[in-house]
Amino acid sequence: MTGIGVNIQRVLEPLWQEKKVTIQANFVYLLRWLLPLLWIVFTKYLITLLELKNVVLFHQKIELITICVVIYFTVRFLTTNRWRVKTFWIYQKTIRKVYLKKILYIDNNSYDKIGTWNLISIVEKWVQAWSWLLVNTIRYSRSVIITLILNIYYIYQVNPWYVLVFIVLVAAILYMWLKADNMQRKYRNQRREAGREGVKRIVKLFMSKFDVLQNDKIELEL
Repeated sequence: MTGIGVNIQRVLEPLWQEKKVTIQANFVYLLRWLLPLLWIVFTKYLITLLELKNVVLFHQKIELITICVVIYFTVRFLTTNRWRVKTFWIYQKTIRKVYLKKILYIDNNSYDKIGTWNLISIVEKWVQAWSWLLVNTIRYSRSVIITLILNIYYIYQVNPWYVLVFIVLVAAILYMWLKADNMQRKYRNQRREAGREGVKRIVKLFMSKFDVLQNDKIELEL
């Protein structure tokens, strides 16, 4: 568990290095997931007004409905497009700034063994995947937290003891998911290695294209 904790801390390290961006992203995505809930509460209130036949107050709230709709779709558009992409680029820049320096200290034998183009491909895919992981962690963790809180609240209304059962069940599912993910890790490593080998062979094919064409080995190499 200590090793897992260290790995998680290392993966999330760029979040702490870019605290301002992380705080902004957390607030924006929290707002995005809260707005539909607020919309439900507000709709319930409007229906109550109609049932009470309070038409005057209902018409007064129509303006507020319009404002809520505009805010909701504006936030949704910005989180999907501008803020999400902006956060990704900032995290990517931070990761490159910190870890590309460490890659420069790799000995030349490792460079030769992996191959320059293959190494570039590995680094670029790794940096992009890491950056999107951070963005999606912020994005989906807000919805998970809100969902858990709401579930616990409504279950508590039914029976407080059911909350304990719910928490134990969630913990058991999370534990099984982590165990299954750990079992699949070796297959992910195999797929990653196969992908690197594929890039390496493509580079080799391009660099030896004259030999391939002269000896009519195109189909064999492909």
